[in-house]
Order: sequence, then structure tokens, then C-alpha cells
Amino acid sequence: MQKIEEESSKSPWICGPTIRFDQDIKDYVEIRPGRRVMIRKLTFHSKASESVESCEMTEQGQNKLSKVAILFVHGSCAASSQFSQIVQHLGNCVKNTEKKCEEYMNDHDEVTRQNKNEEEEEKKTDVLHHKCDDEHDSNEAATNALYNTKIDVLYCRLFDFFGCGESNPEKSSESPPFQYKDYSERNMELDLEFVLRSLLAENDPVFIVAHSYATSQVIKLLNHIFSEEKNNIRGAIFIGGALKDCLDPTIQMKSKDGGMPLFQLPHCLLNFLQPTMSKAFVEGAFHRSFTDETVRTNALQLSNANSMRICQAFYRQKRYATSEDAKKFHIRTLVIHGQEDLILPVVGGEHLSSSLPCCSDFVTIPNASHQVFEEKPKLVGDYIFNFICANLL
Repeated sequence: MQKIEEESSKSPWICGPTIRFDQDIKDYVEIRPGRRVMIRKLTFHSKASESVESCEMTEQGQNKLSKVAILFVHGSCAASSQFSQIVQHLGNCVKNTEKKCEEYMNDHDEVTRQNKNEEEEEKKTDVLHHKCDDEHDSNEAATNALYNTKIDVLYCRLFDFFGCGESNPEKSSESPPFQYKDYSERNMELDLEFVLRSLLAENDPVFIVAHSYATSQVIKLLNHIFSEEKNNIRGAIFIGGALKDCLDPTIQMKSKDGGMPLFQLPHCLLNFLQPTMSKAFVEGAFHRSFTDETVRTNALQLSNANSMRICQAFYRQKRYATSEDAKKFHIRTLVIHGQEDLILPVVGGEHLSSSLPCCSDFVTIPNASHQVFEEKPKLVGDYIFNFICANLL
């Protein structure tokens, strides 16, 4: 387990059109009859790459500009807009890849020395590190991979699950009649599968960043996809996730089939309770030391904008993955968790990382809670960027 120091500076909230991207395409795609989902494609280029069209191979198949795609999957009744800051930071990393590689190499020797000194101490903790039996998972191979890798084009694919954010059918003038089954586990899985397959069809290396309950969705979906279809999926980053059979009582309560008892109430009563529920979520999801009120306000507004009828249907039908599901997940994984997560406590991340056979590292972020990627976008972004570079080859 790695514990990292706090950020020296706070990142401003960056959302919507203020993202400094090279290309932005937002589509509302009817992935199945009556099921319209917002899908956003952001593209960033390094300084060496001026356009996607310049990414051509030589006759010998060498010197092709390196392209990487990241699929971001948001958690329960959330929205992809939460990833705005971390997407921006990853885009900046690509624009300065060579500098990032030099910084990583300069820091690596010191990190290696610290890891050796802490090895015995970590063995005494209840956090286990699992690494694949593959040369790419060694520290030396990972460092060489980062040093020799230069990402020229980064594609970020974001979407809102049906019923969430900009995919909320109740906000559309052509809203279809409400159907409870539309928010079933299987229908949500089909949404994710559609977006993932459309990304895999482009034949670029793909990484998946999943937050909270989305870690369960990704694990279960990829366990059902044929091996040859997963060849281009190079890694997964799970943030603030947990499994159903974790022994922590808070996680057991929130991850049980059918959701918490609160969602058995009539949705009209849930509408009355929504402001109180949203306030309580935001207070727990952000660490007490986090002072960016703009981010907190955005999170509160996002939660209050949810349809409680849709939330109720979703929570009653969601099903968390188990450690048995995780053990079948043979994709390189990085697990990140806020040290003081009050929504899904850090023990959930420890249990998740120990259950994944190809988890290269488990990182806890101090002074951060469930929305750690919003609280510490630069720190989390650097871990994601380094993991991607280390697993590209």
C-alpha cells in the first residue's frame, strides 16, 4: 500500500466548455429503442502531434504516434461531469508527456528505496499486494515502460448511464413512459457494454476508470466478455470501490441486494427527503478539510437533480460484485481509495485489491473521502497516468 503526501496546491473546478481540449464531441445516442444516452468524446494531443490525421504508420509499421483511450464510468446515480478535473489533468499530462517521464524517472529511485525500507512493515498490515506473474508488473519493467512511452493522442470517453445526468429521460420533451425494468442491473450492463464495445472497435489501447459501484459493473461485464475481445483492454483503475462480501458493516449495509431499506419508501416520500439525503451524501463524500465550495455545490446540485423514482428503481435492482467475481478479473488493475472515505470505507478498497489477482498496487490518499478524484485530481491523475504508461507495452 502506498500512502501519498497531500497536494501542495488546490486544483480549480473545471467543467463543461472550459475544459482545454483539442476536440469535443457530445452525442445523444439511442443505443436501444427508447434508450437515449449522452456520450462525450474528448481528445487531447501532445505537442508532437497536431492532429489525429497525423497519426499514421510508417511502411515498416514503426514510429506511429501512440494513441490511448480511457473510458470513465461514474458511480450510482452520479454523472460523468464529476470527472472533469481529472480528465483535464490527464490531458495536461499528455501535452507534457516527456516532462512527466523525466519526473517519474527522477523520483523512482527514491520511491524504490522507500518501498524496500517499508516492505517488512507493510507485511504486518492487513493490506495485501497482488501482482500478475508477468514481467510488465515488476517495478523495473513499469519504469522502463513509462520512460520509453510517449502518448501522443489521448481519447477520453465519458457517458451518463440512462437515468443519470444528461441521460435522464425525464428531462427530455420526448420522455418515454417510466418503466421500472429500464433501471435493472442487466439494462445498465448493456449500456456499459455498448459504450465499451464502440471504443474497442477503434482498435486503440483502452483503459477503464471506474468509480464506486461502477467497479462492480466493470468487473462483472468484463468477466462475461470473450478473452479475444478484451485484448485491447490494457488495464483498469478502480476508485473508491468495494465488494459485496467485504465484512465491514457499512459496506455490507450499502452493498446488499436491493439497496438500503430507505429506498423501500414510496418515491413521493423520497422526494421530500431528497435535500436532506443529498446534503448528508456530500458531507460524507468530501473530506472535512476540502474547502472548494464550488465542487461541493456542484455535487449537491447534481444529487438534487436526480429523479428519486429513477434512483429508487436503480438501487432496488443493483447487485454488487463479490470477491469470487473479482478473482476472475484477469486484467491489470490499480486500486485507489480515500483514506477517510465515509461512504465506502477504505477497508473496502483493501478487500477489493486483495481479491483481484492482477492488482499491481493499492494506493490510499490521505485527507480524502469518497470523491477522492475530485478532491485530489492531480495526485490521482498522476497515479492513473503512470499506470497507463507502465502498461502500454
